Amino acid sequence: MAMASNKAVPPPRPEFRRISRALLEQDRSIRGARRMAQNRLTASQRRVPDARRSILKRLPPGIFRRVARWCGCRRRRATRQRLPTKPTSPCKSLAAASSGTRLNKNRTSPPNAKTGDVQPRTTFDTYKFTHHEATLPTMTFANLSGKRIVVTGSSSGIGRAIALECAAAGADVVLSYRSSKDRAAAVAQEVQKLGQATTVIQVDIADATSRAAFAQQCVETGVVDAIVNNAGADLLTGAMKNADFATKLQTLLDVDVTGTIELSRTFGQHFTAQGHGSIINIGWDQSDRGMEGNSGELFATAKNAVMGFTRSLSVSLAPTVRVNCIAPGWIKTAWGAETSDYWQQRVMDETPLKRWGLPEDIANMARFLLSDEAAYITGQVINVNGGAVR
Repeated sequence: MAMASNKAVPPPRPEFRRISRALLEQDRSIRGARRMAQNRLTASQRRVPDARRSILKRLPPGIFRRVARWCGCRRRRATRQRLPTKPTSPCKSLAAASSGTRLNKNRTSPPNAKTGDVQPRTTFDTYKFTHHEATLPTMTFANLSGKRIVVTGSSSGIGRAIALECAAAGADVVLSYRSSKDRAAAVAQEVQKLGQATTVIQVDIADATSRAAFAQQCVETGVVDAIVNNAGADLLTGAMKNADFATKLQTLLDVDVTGTIELSRTFGQHFTAQGHGSIINIGWDQSDRGMEGNSGELFATAKNAVMGFTRSLSVSLAPTVRVNCIAPGWIKTAWGAETSDYWQQRVMDETPLKRWGLPEDIANMARFLLSDEAAYITGQVINVNGGAVR
């Protein structure tokens, strides 16, 4: 009958204990090397610590596999191939800089102290440290690729910025203008430089016949996925600057109110029929709070109508079509660029961010609301005003 052995299990060899302690000491260096590689730092900063190599090359196969899974490295058989010294892309450059290959052809262990024999090292002496190859992320957030978006009043100012931002996000754009044909053509060229298709259509938003023809032409020239009703009457510069109150009011009602409502309803019916779509209207952040003077009274009347209409239309067209409104604050368009020192100071006093808003600030919000990331947002009036308070 075989008797069980009473021999005690020998303790781990001292060299393994030293290696384990050294691995723990190198933990911070290993993690630091991986973080530096991910952050695309300089080549000298991305080098894997030499101490880590000298430790790992002495590990037995079983221990090496476990450490390799922890450290993110692996061994390979001896090979003459090396990584390219001049990668062709930033991603490959990062992968090359954060990797090191040691080729140990014919390398031997030190002579045995007793016999003097020289033994070849194991195949595990050839190894390679690698980090996952970094890839530059593609712009997927608020991506509008494959969409075709109509932007009214897009020859200048906020409309121009929205059109260019949509194009930068991958959308084809339909531009509209009333009288500034040359400026609209210039915007169309900028859109085309971004690699997107564009259609330029002349329309008078205040005229019912022109509006109907515009909507029909937009639909006939391609699928329309969204419309931004940006066109509005300019009462602060140009010919309307010195008009009387009644004329300004009627102009605002024709363009900002009636034009926005009719185009929203027309495209809303089209979007419902095709099964998807999005509408953005433009309001004013001080409409519901009020501002003194003729301009404050005029714009509050028109933009409150647009904001209230947006909320109601969103309920009518849900769940197929989303309808939202952007309410800009003090935006530096043509009027803001030439206004008096009084208004310049007032903007600073009323805006916590202490600067004028830019057309691009409105365009960024429009891009988000038009994207699939805003799929659960409808019926909202969103202020883009730097936190302006009264």
